[in-house]
Amino acid sequence: DYGIFPRGLWAIYERVMAMNGGGGGTSYFLTASCVELSMMGNLDMLVKSHDERNAERDKSWAESRASAGSGPQLDKFSTPPRMYGMVELPMETPDDLLRIFAAIASRNTAGTLMNDSSSRSHCICWLTLFAHDKASDAVRRSRFQFVDLAGSERVKEASGGSENLWAGGTATEGLMTNWSLMMLSKAARDIVASNGGKAKSKGGKQKLAHTAGYIGDLVPLLADSLTGDALTALF
Repeated sequence: DYGIFPRGLWAIYERVMAMNGGGGGTSYFLTASCVELSMMGNLDMLVKSHDERNAERDKSWAESRASAGSGPQLDKFSTPPRMYGMVELPMETPDDLLRIFAAIASRNTAGTLMNDSSSRSHCICWLTLFAHDKASDAVRRSRFQFVDLAGSERVKEASGGSENLWAGGTATEGLMTNWSLMMLSKAARDIVASNGGKAKSKGGKQKLAHTAGYIGDLVPLLADSLTGDALTALF
């Protein structure tokens, strides 16, 4: 009943806890973060969903909140492109999972004539897994990226044509989401066209890092998927 995102997060969390409980020469540590790409910019969904009344008694949250700074920003030139500045919540107990579920549930939605709970943003969740090899004292880091794109919509059918498209509201949000998805599909087509019909491309990431357009962080964040350098499940 939790949906694909939370089920995937839960499965990875349980696997990591089991590996830590089994002993061995490697210990594991997991963190999670959620960011919403919308007309309002990049929003930290953990901050958005958190009840500030808990901040005083929850010192770890207060410290991580303070370290988040002014909000999530994308470094397009890291390899792979990464978002920085959002809260990274240590995943140590089932309660930490519930915080992530609450963050996902805070996603911006609105009713339209076609959908009573239409997503008005792109939602991205990251799990970062740190594996510490005790023998060599080396740490390996892996990233799991869950991306739920807002769907495209026919603005006239969704809003009934009664809303001024340039005065804000759901019609404008739908229009801008359509634009961001068009930029994403264009980037994918350009990579294939410039690489002899193959998606795998060594130069693709650098090209994608310069892609412009509304919600411009979306394309670089999906660069590894578009160039075939990340294992990707597409629904």
